[in-house]
Amino acid sequence: MNITYTPNPLMTVVELDDADRITLRRGVESDYSDDEDNAYITRLIDACQVELRNIHCGDCICVPCSCLKCHAEEYLGINTLAGLSKHSAAKVASAFGNNGDRALDQALESLASYNPTLWSNEARRQLWESCLPRWESCLPRWRAEAAAAHAWLLQYRNEHFPGTKNVKPFEPKQDFGDEQAARNMEADCTIGAGAGPGVYTREVAERLRKGKSK
Repeated sequence: MNITYTPNPLMTVVELDDADRITLRRGVESDYSDDEDNAYITRLIDACQVELRNIHCGDCICVPCSCLKCHAEEYLGINTLAGLSKHSAAKVASAFGNNGDRALDQALESLASYNPTLWSNEARRQLWESCLPRWESCLPRWRAEAAAAHAWLLQYRNEHFPGTKNVKPFEPKQDFGDEQAARNMEADCTIGAGAGPGVYTREVAERLRKGKSK
């Protein structure tokens, strides 16, 4: 196994050797062999290998769907986000910007200065102001999550990129065709529309499962 740590920890790349692929297959088969046909299991294993080279996106960062990358890592006995809660991981994801294109030190600065404010959008602002006591009651927790995210990311930088300033984030390889479909497959087929960087749609799930049941 080769793990390439990237400036954005959500994009850490995990590449497998033959022994790892056997471990992955055994893990998938132990969960799915009683319910799924061999073709589906093979597609799922392929999807896991593709997702291990892409970004975390799912309940690990508070997106309402399961994360296939986390699922695959669990089979392999690794965790590239070890010690990071899902709420703090969401803060890390936000710190790297909507496109994940902020430098590592810029993300750290964003977390260090984290101070949530009401939206400038008038309609949304009015919605929050209508429940302002609830919003204010959440502020201590949000700030604590950001502080934990900052501490975790600082340790990550010191371990993997010591003394480096303004490291550009890693840009994952973009996959298309069948591989694109594979990277958008959820291990339990819990598909959430518009769930972050991945295109999680039921159409993709059904395409991958085509032929499984008549």
